Amino acid sequence: MPPLPMLVLLCGAALADDEAELHAFFGDYVARQNAFDSSFMELYAPDGRLRALRDGTRELELSVGQLAQVLEPAMAMARKNDEQNRYDDVQVQLHGDGWRITATRTSTYKCAPDPDYHLDVVKLDGAWRIVEEYTSTVSLPLCEPPRKLRRALDAQRDSVLSLLPLDLDADTHLEAVERIGPALVFTSRIHTTSAAELDLDVAVPMLKQISVNGVCGTSEASALSERGAFYRYVWLDRDGVELTVMDVPPGLCGSGLLGPAQ
Repeated sequence: MPPLPMLVLLCGAALADDEAELHAFFGDYVARQNAFDSSFMELYAPDGRLRALRDGTRELELSVGQLAQVLEPAMAMARKNDEQNRYDDVQVQLHGDGWRITATRTSTYKCAPDPDYHLDVVKLDGAWRIVEEYTSTVSLPLCEPPRKLRRALDAQRDSVLSLLPLDLDADTHLEAVERIGPALVFTSRIHTTSAAELDLDVAVPMLKQISVNGVCGTSEASALSERGAFYRYVWLDRDGVELTVMDVPPGLCGSGLLGPAQ
């Protein structure tokens, strides 16, 4: 058995080798994602999972199998928006039975830093594999849009603001509209009905389809969407209880991904 100082040296060398391998592994993972190469899925363990905190309140979790089911449309949209992720201050440290890679992740499309990002990685059959990825995300992009798009969105917002409150039908009126970065957010209230009185299994899909039609069914909004505009529709009941939120990201109308709202 080697003397203790030799064991310390050997262990230190092994850890250093692992750290170097993991930096290379992470670099490969990032390169594949930013190239919209779905082969990055091969780097997950079979029982790996993705956890996300959305808008600071909503926790989401997907298994590798569930992620694979939504990967194609998600990557198509990311490719259309040329969404890249930048990772700063990458650190590798021992964690549990494996290692944790931490970084500050910033999306070029969302412009919102994620300082809590991490990958938990273990070695399986001689290869590094991701057992958990954790991200903190925002649903609305925060990047300031190009000047021409910003002016067009502000003009659309102002034209609607001058009409508020606006009756959309006998039961619904539009209460507010605001621009957040490249997004227009419309808030409507069904003022004759409470959430408890609605069959939400029927009402929510209808409201989401109305939202999609509000963008893709109008020439002005559809054209702005193709130029990078993001639309959000917030639906409230008469008491202000949120019924649903429907986001229509840029380019959805002409992407070929559009179907009945889910």
